[in-house]
Amino acid sequence: MATVREANLPVEEVFEVGPLDERLTDPELGCLSLIQDLKRVPNLYKFPGATVLRKCTPDQIMCQQGEAGASAFYILSAHDVVALRQQQVDFIEKVLQDSEAADVPVRFQNLTRPGLLSLQQRYQDEIQKFTKRQAALIQATDATQHDQLATVAKVKLLVSLNPDRPRRGLLHRLTSWLRRPAKGEETPAFIPVDGMMSLDTRTLEAPLHEKEIFGEMSCLNRAPRSATVIVEQDCYMLEFLRNVLDMLYKDPTYKARNDAIYRTRVLDKQVRQLSVFKELSDAEFQDLQPRLELVDFQAGKIIFDEHEESDCMYLIRSGMVKVVKHASALFSADERKRIAWDSLAQELVAGEKRPQSLTGRVWSKLVPEIRELLTSIASGTKADEATQKRIVAELNRFISAGELSTAFGEKRSAMVATLDILAIEEATADFPEKVKDWSQLRSRLFHRLLLEAASMHGLPRREHQSARTLKYLGKGEILGEIGLLKGQPRSASCLAFDQHDRGQEQLKQDLEATPSRVELVKLDRDDLASVSPAFRRTLEDIVDDLIANLVENRPPSATPVRKLLSQTVEFEKLGLVQGQQLMLIDLEKCTRCGACVEACVDAHADGRNRLYLDGPRFDKYLVPVTCRSCLDPVCMIGCPVGAISRGDNGEIRIRNHCIGCQLCADQCPYGSIHMSDRELGNSEPASLFQLETGVVLKEFTQKAVVCDLCSSLGDHGPSCVYACPHDAAMRVDSRQYFGISDG
Repeated sequence: MATVREANLPVEEVFEVGPLDERLTDPELGCLSLIQDLKRVPNLYKFPGATVLRKCTPDQIMCQQGEAGASAFYILSAHDVVALRQQQVDFIEKVLQDSEAADVPVRFQNLTRPGLLSLQQRYQDEIQKFTKRQAALIQATDATQHDQLATVAKVKLLVSLNPDRPRRGLLHRLTSWLRRPAKGEETPAFIPVDGMMSLDTRTLEAPLHEKEIFGEMSCLNRAPRSATVIVEQDCYMLEFLRNVLDMLYKDPTYKARNDAIYRTRVLDKQVRQLSVFKELSDAEFQDLQPRLELVDFQAGKIIFDEHEESDCMYLIRSGMVKVVKHASALFSADERKRIAWDSLAQELVAGEKRPQSLTGRVWSKLVPEIRELLTSIASGTKADEATQKRIVAELNRFISAGELSTAFGEKRSAMVATLDILAIEEATADFPEKVKDWSQLRSRLFHRLLLEAASMHGLPRREHQSARTLKYLGKGEILGEIGLLKGQPRSASCLAFDQHDRGQEQLKQDLEATPSRVELVKLDRDDLASVSPAFRRTLEDIVDDLIANLVENRPPSATPVRKLLSQTVEFEKLGLVQGQQLMLIDLEKCTRCGACVEACVDAHADGRNRLYLDGPRFDKYLVPVTCRSCLDPVCMIGCPVGAISRGDNGEIRIRNHCIGCQLCADQCPYGSIHMSDRELGNSEPASLFQLETGVVLKEFTQKAVVCDLCSSLGDHGPSCVYACPHDAAMRVDSRQYFGISDG
């Protein structure tokens, strides 16, 4: 008989293994439904030490919000436990009959006979117990009763959603009379956490059922645990590392099962409660639900690109989306107006006679309909607007498809030598050497340059514009709705994105910054047209509010002196180019009176300072420690509960459901986010504290604090600038103030 291989880590223990925890063998893991249900049953032996079975008891805390995490958990079903224990009972019986049996786990072979009998009896007791639970689940009369019986743990969030208590000082009361009342912070209906369900803000908890997985984001990205998981009834959980999770994600059966769970437990409950769907009747939502397509985007993929046709909208199911302006290589509507159509047609049609040339290769990739249109234009037919749009759409399809990526070489150096085109050589200078390693953004830029080289006189050159990160979107947020409802092309590019172990400098400098897997709920334009008028009106109201709240501030143009300053190494080293609301203090005017700091403290009801008169000196300016409203705000990446975001005026906002994990503060390259003590209100669920004696919950007493540009206090601008008696303090867009164009 073949020996059963033990799943032990040969060199270093990854997990702490308690006295009741178990390292399962391949056959033991294989009897779990998580593995059995896969289309391709994997060989887990190649991942030694990557799994451990945890015995869990009521009130046990499996993970705590804010703590570091690198693993995920699968909750065994009652059926899983019965199958596993029965297999182990059979193993023990073999050892009792033959101590030399070769296909029995070593841990059983090493036990004494009394120890084996005791363990066998414990397993048989568990079989009986979980068989009864399994029967109760089968006999459940409705879905609600089944969910209650299947709930084995709860996800809980220990945080106050109450606004911070206002300060009662005389100065605060006097200045508050002079300003508009602060806007109340709108609390979201659901808070995203690292599990199948999001938390209802009324209870700050959600159930975890058997056969569910939680902790995926911590496992994938090393993000802090987003909430606390507390066991409610005896169960077993399989804890595993990322290599196992990656294997599951690749399996189509696992994905289909996960999607089915999502539809029944999330679409019906969480998605139904989103404001965008509230105007729908139950019947209308049930009619819409089958049209909501579940899609995902793997590493390096663009969800949609700036200038593309708006044909759908998305709701983020998991992961993050990075919204970027001026990153697209596609032809815009304005560029279409600058195309010399006669020249374009004649240059491309000429490629038909030279199939091995660059123009010939481009020509061969265009669809026959477009080749016919171009041939007609080259013969003297005028291109009307409809024809122009069809041709530009095909050119953009060519750019997006990337079919000529390796036609001129597998490596960048070989490709550059073959093409011998200076513009392509310069534009691809910082691309990876292997063409297969190019991101989708880079591949599209390369194909745009190929088109420009193939039609030197017909196509306009792509203007160089600095890419600008507008925002990061997370679980439960919508993207693509504006263009869809307004019938306009996409106004920005959206990339699949997730935090990665790369370091701050890499995150700041790399536009793609390791895009990763994102799961979305997709609603097509045709399906949107068929839903109720009330739903469409709700979407239109959301879009109108977004457009109305867009405020664009244009600081004065740079003087020649300031423009020279922007060209210094120090300007780049200090990261000043990131500042859209960079604070500068003119040291030739400043008297060190401290009025700016006092105004900052007094302007906020919590009495916390957002401005520190410390920092680097640049020419005659002090660059104090306060938020810059960065072009690419890496502080927003990976918040486990989605508490940090951009406001309407571009400011960085941290909402009240911040759990104090400090991730944003650690990621800010300029030390602008600080952790401050918070006063917990009375909104925590009482059940959080109804635990057995000796169980300790980690209480979060801190909240991240960042400058919000006093956006909620009125129209006079940041209080620090408003209060300076010498006009020494200013907030500037560094690209404008120091003469850098962002396009």
